[in-house]
Amino acid sequence: MPIIIILYILTGCCVLGIEARKLVRIKRITFGIFGFSFFAIFCCIIPGLTLWEGDLSRCRNHSEWYAFITYCITLIACIMAYFGYSVGSSNKSRISHENRHILLSMNKDNNITLFATALLVVSVISLYLYSSGYGGIMQTMLKGGQIRASFIHSSNSYAFFKHLIPLSIIASLLIYTDIFIKRKTKLLFLKLILFILSFIISIIYITANDGRMLAGIYILLFIIIAIKYKFERSHTSLKKLLIITSIVCTCIFILIIESENIFNAFRGRESISSDNTALDVILTEFNFIYVSLYTSVTYILDYGSNYLIINDLVNGLFAWLPTSLKPMVLDDVWDYNTILINDGGYGQSPVNIVAQSFYDLGILGIIIIPFAYTLVMGKLDCYFKNNYSTIGLVFSTVLAFYMGKAMAYFSLYNLMMNIFFIVLSWYIYKLIVSRL
Repeated sequence: MPIIIILYILTGCCVLGIEARKLVRIKRITFGIFGFSFFAIFCCIIPGLTLWEGDLSRCRNHSEWYAFITYCITLIACIMAYFGYSVGSSNKSRISHENRHILLSMNKDNNITLFATALLVVSVISLYLYSSGYGGIMQTMLKGGQIRASFIHSSNSYAFFKHLIPLSIIASLLIYTDIFIKRKTKLLFLKLILFILSFIISIIYITANDGRMLAGIYILLFIIIAIKYKFERSHTSLKKLLIITSIVCTCIFILIIESENIFNAFRGRESISSDNTALDVILTEFNFIYVSLYTSVTYILDYGSNYLIINDLVNGLFAWLPTSLKPMVLDDVWDYNTILINDGGYGQSPVNIVAQSFYDLGILGIIIIPFAYTLVMGKLDCYFKNNYSTIGLVFSTVLAFYMGKAMAYFSLYNLMMNIFFIVLSWYIYKLIVSRL
């Protein structure tokens, strides 16, 4: 077992080292740096630490042999991911004439204030419609945890509007970038009003969604946008930025850990005290990563070719449709994983990209899915390269972060739902606002 622990942690550190060297060399924070950093931490280092100090009781009949297999498929997935990203970001990945024209138009930052206003209006209307099924906005915020755990269901058919509420997140990031990063002071008073309102709506959404992780992500996105611009455009010292980033990430980690007590205080419940160390908290929070990976290995090796690729594809392809319009809904892979773990908890047990790939197609999935996923990330890198407009900064940063995060929480359905508000707002701008 110590050898497997060392292999996991060493592989993660090597990936982080590769990405750090790349950052220094190319002086750009790319989709690849986001993706592989998440992979290193959540697919390599966290499983290694879990094997060292974590709770393995949720792994049925845990054995060193299966643990070694989990490392082997993680290593293969890592290699294929690097191969896919290399192909996607190569010089042969040309941007089409049409896409280049669109990208150039994005650099002009047409009608940012109007765009943010439109997003905020849609977000507010969606929040009202969604919360009406739970007794109003305040009741939705108070019952956020119960709603997320599916203990309470909407009394109307407006639940889908929940996915439109985070448009306010894009609105707040756009106005923040325009004012504080790009230093554009035209219509400053109106922009400040829009920023405050969109920030408030975003916080309401996060509280109503009981999103401990989302709370940290939201704050982190503001910081990452500033760091990306200052590092790539203003050429601020990397050492200085790393120090700032370390301090910010530590504060955000504390915010995520304490957010449950913040939510409890808002909802009038008792705070939860704990004597656990930081490592204990991390391993408890992300225990699902190794447990789910181990479970996927035992499932495929014990039950043969009962692959779940069809479930993953069908649910992902129809993810953006309201339930009433979906031609079919299959059991989610995360639900399969949760049932297999069967530890008596509620909700879903997510899987990382390695476990999802193994569930989907076994060893073939480990080869194909990480390759295809990072190939797309490489092409997106080419698409957004050197776009330092407000639109380019916000959308490239938010999309890169969420695609990187998917390395830890992976499924086509989950990915599609996470980027829905990003893609929707992008096309609202591209097809309507930018042409006004």
